[in-house]
Amino acid sequence: MTGKPSNVAAAIEILLQELALEIADIREAAAEDVRRGADEEAKAGMDKARSLEELLEQFGSLGRRTCALLKDSAPTERVPIPSRGRRSPSVTFQGQVYPARTATAAMLQAMRLLAQYYPGFLDRFAMEKHGKKRRYVATDRFALYPGRPDLAETASVQIVPGWWLSTNHDRGTMKKIVRMACQSAGVAFGRDLIIDLG
Repeated sequence: MTGKPSNVAAAIEILLQELALEIADIREAAAEDVRRGADEEAKAGMDKARSLEELLEQFGSLGRRTCALLKDSAPTERVPIPSRGRRSPSVTFQGQVYPARTATAAMLQAMRLLAQYYPGFLDRFAMEKHGKKRRYVATDRFALYPGRPDLAETASVQIVPGWWLSTNHDRGTMKKIVRMACQSAGVAFGRDLIIDLG
């Protein structure tokens, strides 16, 4: 890669985010397939998501090492993921807009930003009361949906290594999850972090 170190690091960050959002989209489609009883399509989608997660982990490791090497050269620019098409969901964090392709991808982006900028946030959020039976975040994806391993497989996505987010929610619940997450992080929901679920 050529160009300024900050641009290279920003490009790597965009590629990692794009791949993570693609995985979230595939998992969301697989969850929809489960809901409508299309088990073969759901299994194919989950297999593809698992393969992409392995690629993301490998590429992410390489990307983080590259960014670490470049970090001393120049500060990394924050470059948003380019928008595709008409108005879509997005997250605005500290004045920076991060477009997303789906409501689930926007919720995931919000959680990743909070985890990145507020160390210990996920630990605090995990200790709070979530749903009646289900957890919104957990270190074990199967703890998200007690008694429903099918949903744990098809309706969860990794926020950061070791932390999982449940994704089988309507838009109202997604907004509630992000609002609760902001409280745990000490971030003003609707001011410091704004989520538009489309």
